Amino acid sequence: MAPMTNYRNIVSTAMGSLLVTCALIVVASPYGAKAEISCQQVASQLAPCINHVLVGGGVSPVCCQGVKKAAADVKTSADLRASCQCVKDSTARFPGVNYGRVNEVAPKCGTFVPYTVSPNLDCSKINST
Repeated sequence: MAPMTNYRNIVSTAMGSLLVTCALIVVASPYGAKAEISCQQVASQLAPCINHVLVGGGVSPVCCQGVKKAAADVKTSADLRASCQCVKDSTARFPGVNYGRVNEVAPKCGTFVPYTVSPNLDCSKINST
């Protein structure tokens, strides 16, 4: 029984340390403001664009509605950074994704996005205009 108890103590300590570290990161955030927009919200709005990003072809009206809604939901720099990180992370989940197609969606929908999505994009440096 001692090895199992020791394992539980190690896991408990590690989880506690992880939670404290996460809390410190949030408290020490240099941006101050918390994003009101969630990745789930952004991803669901942009989901109709997946076909264009992966296959190409025209951008659908439903995709453009989602892009415009996602852009309208960005109210602060924190929202913009959160949205940027969501798009970057979500896009990276598709092996071999064509970033050119990713970056042409917003302009084809008549929407301005102040960054270009790429694997090297640093969303923490993005600010709203």
